Amino acid sequence: MSMLSSLQFLGLARCYLPKVDPAALQVNFTSLEFLDLSGNNLGIGSVIPNWLLNLSSITHLDLSSSFAGGAISFSIEGAVSFPTEIINNNKQLAFLGLEYNSMRGELPKNLSNLCHLFALKLAGNGLTGDISAALGNPFSCLQNTLRYLDLAENKISRLGDEIGYFKNLEYIDLSRNSVEGPIPVSLPQLSSLKYLYLGFNKLTGRIPESIGQLSILEYIDLSRNSIEGPIPVSLPLLSSLRHLYLGYNKLTGIIPTSIGQMSNLEFIELLGNSIEGPIPVSLPQLSSLKSLDLGNNKLTGRIPKSIGQMSNLEYIALSGNSIEGPIPESLPQLSSLKHLYLGYNKLTGRILESIGQMSNLVELDLSNNLLKGVVTELHLANLTSLTALDISSNELAVKINPKVVAPFQASTIRMSNCKVGPQFPTWLRAQRNIRVLDLSNASISGIIPDWFYNISFNIETLYLSSNELSGEISLCNMKSLKGFDLSNNKLFGTLPECWKRLGQLQAINLGNNLFSGQVATSLCSITELSFLGLQGNAFSGSIPKCLSTMTNLEILDLGRNKLAGRIPSWIGRMVQPRVLNLEFNSFYGEIPMSICKLGDLRVLNLAHNNLSGSIPLCFGYLTTLSDPNSSVDDPYWFGVEVQMKSITRVYTSALRYLFSIDLSNNRLNGDIPAGLTRLCNLENLNLSQNDLWGGIPPKIANLKKLESLDLSINQLSGPIPQSLSELDSLGYLNLSFNQLSGPIPSSAHLSTFTNESYLGNDALCGPPLSKNCSGDHGQSDDIHKHHGDDSAGKDESYARWLYSGMAPGFATGFLGVCCSLYFKHSWRRSFFLWSDKIITELLVMVEIKLQKVSRKCKMNPIR
Repeated sequence: MSMLSSLQFLGLARCYLPKVDPAALQVNFTSLEFLDLSGNNLGIGSVIPNWLLNLSSITHLDLSSSFAGGAISFSIEGAVSFPTEIINNNKQLAFLGLEYNSMRGELPKNLSNLCHLFALKLAGNGLTGDISAALGNPFSCLQNTLRYLDLAENKISRLGDEIGYFKNLEYIDLSRNSVEGPIPVSLPQLSSLKYLYLGFNKLTGRIPESIGQLSILEYIDLSRNSIEGPIPVSLPLLSSLRHLYLGYNKLTGIIPTSIGQMSNLEFIELLGNSIEGPIPVSLPQLSSLKSLDLGNNKLTGRIPKSIGQMSNLEYIALSGNSIEGPIPESLPQLSSLKHLYLGYNKLTGRILESIGQMSNLVELDLSNNLLKGVVTELHLANLTSLTALDISSNELAVKINPKVVAPFQASTIRMSNCKVGPQFPTWLRAQRNIRVLDLSNASISGIIPDWFYNISFNIETLYLSSNELSGEISLCNMKSLKGFDLSNNKLFGTLPECWKRLGQLQAINLGNNLFSGQVATSLCSITELSFLGLQGNAFSGSIPKCLSTMTNLEILDLGRNKLAGRIPSWIGRMVQPRVLNLEFNSFYGEIPMSICKLGDLRVLNLAHNNLSGSIPLCFGYLTTLSDPNSSVDDPYWFGVEVQMKSITRVYTSALRYLFSIDLSNNRLNGDIPAGLTRLCNLENLNLSQNDLWGGIPPKIANLKKLESLDLSINQLSGPIPQSLSELDSLGYLNLSFNQLSGPIPSSAHLSTFTNESYLGNDALCGPPLSKNCSGDHGQSDDIHKHHGDDSAGKDESYARWLYSGMAPGFATGFLGVCCSLYFKHSWRRSFFLWSDKIITELLVMVEIKLQKVSRKCKMNPIR
């Protein structure tokens, strides 16, 4: 190595050099000008060898990704973890690369001493601090030399106006940091700037109107910040701009019509803002444009008819807006187009048959629009490159000739909420690469054909729910399956026993079918299973004990079956269930206290069983329900039925935000545990139709997020707590048919509920009930007490005259009503309808009272 003293250029990038002992390297590189050791793992440790500090001629030094996990670690001036000796000893450096070395600490201030520095690359570390403090003051020698600055993927928090001093900067990358505050107003002073990357930060405020001064800017990325306000009118002055990324901000207003003047634009990304108005008619003038992403905004109007002129377009995303009208006839002229996303708009009319001639199209998404008509083989005729097709949720009928072989091999086909049936689509028979197939609610009936199981070895996600499918299922050959939904069909038989062969399965939904028998214990062999939905069938027997060993099971829905016995105590040993639904079965006995060990539980539904005993006191310690800092779960595979606000609906994407307890329609007794008021995340609480007694917990106001509260048809007594009026989120309240007494608390919020919320509580008074509380007439009672004996005589005289006039008055009124009903048919009909309604309501009230008495007698038999 001593013979290398005259070496001037050494490039060993990504040569997989072995770790070396720094002390073993006794070399003299005094003539070396260029050294590139990037992409190696030299394992130098915390001691930098002398030869690396004595490169007196070095101008280009690249040690990126060369040190093992933060091995560069010096402590200079107290808190800096950075190889500052390299800077101090090599001030002639023009290029310094120390990217992805896991360095920590603040940017060193001595960077400003590198007066010849042309390029500084420090990306992918954990560096903090202020750029202006590190690069120097207005008199720093770096101002005239620095052209390339890459500090991406660090933890830098500030970009000050001092950046404007570096007039020669051509490239700035501060993306994926923590830069806060507005875009510096001095930024447009960088007249040499060509590339500006500030995406994935915390920038606020508006884009400066002076941005238009950056006349040679070619690339600008401000995406994923919190920038607000309109797109600057001056933006189209950036005549050299090729890439414009402003996505996922808070931009408003319209797209400037002058955008059509930016003739060099190749990529536009404005998705995820609140931009309004139409797509500018000038947009098709951008003949160089390759990618246009305006998705998830508030755009209206129509797609410009002349969009077919944009011959270089390869990517169009307009989904998630309110664009209306037909698909332009010129659109299929975009022969280079590979990706077309028009979903979630208000497009009308028919799908153009000429779309079938777009041979380069890879992905086509027309879902969730108002498109009508028939889709035939002509729409697919020449789509030879297609891998993803989504026409779901339109008013479309799919009538493809069963003998036709599609010219593509798609990995994703979605046709849900279209009329695909009644037969299972035979044209799919030739598809061998399908990974996602969604034919839910597609009017398909009959048996799933055998050929489908034979081509399904690659399918990972299968949706066939809400059809009229019948027969038994055979899934044993679908070894790639990760999730399937066959719910809401007419499938029958027992569950297959081949679950062990489906080792990748994560979600099963067979709800609302006609399956019977016992819940197969072989299901427990699916170690990755997180969602098991068997609700709405005729399964009998008990819950398999082996479910307690399934470490990934988050959703267990066994509701609406014929399961019986006691809820097993081992259920508390389940590892991480978020949702436990056992409603509408025949479980009896007490609720096991072990349920309180389910710390991740968010939704508990034990309604409509024969459970007895009291509500476990430990419910108040259910961790996730009582922790105000509980995080939101990742999205679940499928939805779960939950009754809330007296309405039963399927919660899908919203399920991960829901916190609910439903113990209604059982035989539970005792007090409502005060500990339930600790469940601060609870949104739905239903304890109705039990035999609960005592009062409503006075600390009910602790349930700040409660939206639905149903305590009806119990034996609750005492007053309604005044604190109930503090539940501002409460949208449904039912306290009817209890033994509550006293005034209904007065508040603006409680006044929005009707008297139906309080019916059947004879001792309740005050609005909205018609019964006034006794205190309401206190003043008139006091006046009456002071009338004296003289007024008493007058009252008796008035009473005699009143009663003597009442008899003929009543007779006359009664005769008038009878005559009116006899001669007026419409009045007669309305009167009897009204009287029938009153009688029916009285009968219902009597029946409910009798049931409550009967139930109480069963619980407390006479001895």
